[in-house]
Amino acid sequence: MSFIFVHISAVLGVLIVFATIISISLIIKNGLFEETSEWIALIAFSISSAIITTIGRAGFGLEQALSSRYVTLSLLGILGLYLIVLRLKGVINNGYNILYKLILCFIVLGLVFGYVSGIFVGEIISESREKMAFSVLHFDTSSDESLISIYPDAHIIRDRASILKKYKLNVFYNTSTMSLMPLPTSI
Repeated sequence: MSFIFVHISAVLGVLIVFATIISISLIIKNGLFEETSEWIALIAFSISSAIITTIGRAGFGLEQALSSRYVTLSLLGILGLYLIVLRLKGVINNGYNILYKLILCFIVLGLVFGYVSGIFVGEIISESREKMAFSVLHFDTSSDESLISIYPDAHIIRDRASILKKYKLNVFYNTSTMSLMPLPTSI
């Protein structure tokens, strides 16, 4: 399933790059470069940060490169593209309605696709975190393989889990055995 998400993301990415090139060339052609230079700079910043992130995370594999934590700066480029197309639509008497609708369609598709894939990936992450929590909770009897999925050294996990257990932190915290502090009556 994640294979499909990767391919759809790649196709949408290529389409957005083409739409950006077309939009910027239309901006230059119609003499609107100075009016939209801040949006073009926003797109350039977004692209350069994506390139830097890709280079910096290349050694960690495709899954790491496509992680949702890197989307925030990319969205600035989408915003810049939308504002450029909006400016084109407003200045050139409806001559670029198709481009505007296409960009709007990309944005809506991206939102829907991101939401659906987020639900799918969230379920997978939730299941893996539950397995990890179970392994830490039972660190005494867990296999090294199950602990290595959390951290590369199972011995370090066992040492740190014993500290968590001693102080009843993280997965060892139990609300029935812990007393809650009373709330202050005045501030």
